[in-house]
Amino acid sequence: MYSKAELKQLKIDFWEGFGSYCRFKRAFKHRKGKFILYDTKLKGVEMKFDVSREGAFVILEFNARCEEQRMERYREFETYRYIFDVAFSEGLIWLPNFERESGEVVARIYLHKSGLDFHKREDWVALYEFMAANMQRMEDAFEEIRVYLD
Repeated sequence: MYSKAELKQLKIDFWEGFGSYCRFKRAFKHRKGKFILYDTKLKGVEMKFDVSREGAFVILEFNARCEEQRMERYREFETYRYIFDVAFSEGLIWLPNFERESGEVVARIYLHKSGLDFHKREDWVALYEFMAANMQRMEDAFEEIRVYLD
């Protein structure tokens, strides 16, 4: 079990390591910058990474406070689901109502890799590989449909 300070340092080490992994990985040399993440240019739409003891997540999230707006945006993306299905033949998880630990309800499209533990440093390279490769695929699919969204 980690103390609060040790867990904080573990998180810092993990995310710094992930940044280094992406900077030096040959497959990502062509990238002009960082991942899109919060800079999607669509209000209420964000891309996220999450990592925990249960594994890693690559997430496309719809978090508009107004449920009607959130669901409308989610349905827009469902219209282009076939593009995501081609990019992710293993299948994405589509949840129109996902409740965060804080109680906030959002909609999510995500991919999960289980069997890896963020607390085990020996799992970090596998976590980095999963997260970087799949966020790249998520961004590519997103970019393909962004031109059709307002």
